[in-house]
Amino acid sequence: MTLQKAAMSMGSAALLVMIGGCAMRDAFHSHVQGCAAGGHSPGSAAFSQCMSSAGAADPSDEARERRRWLARLQREQVEAEARVRRERAVAGLARP
Repeated sequence: MTLQKAAMSMGSAALLVMIGGCAMRDAFHSHVQGCAAGGHSPGSAAFSQCMSSAGAADPSDEARERRRWLARLQREQVEAEARVRRERAVAGLARP
C-alpha cells in the first residue's frame, strides 16, 4: 500500500508539471489570438508591438517555471523513495 501511495505522489507531481506547461502555453496562445483579434496581422510591425507588450508571456519565465517544477518533482521523488526505504526497514522488509 505504501508503494502505491509513493507512485501516486510521483504521478500527481508529473501531472502537475504537464498541466503547468499547458497553462503557460495557453496564456501565450490567448495573447497571440488577442493581438490578431485587435486587427494586427501576424508578421506586421503592429503585431510585433502587440506581442511585445506587457501581457505577452516571457519564454524565459516559462523555462524558469518549468525548471522549478522539475526540481520539485525530483525532490518529491527522492523523498518518496527515502520514505519507502524507511517503512520497509521498520516492517523488516529491507533489501540487502
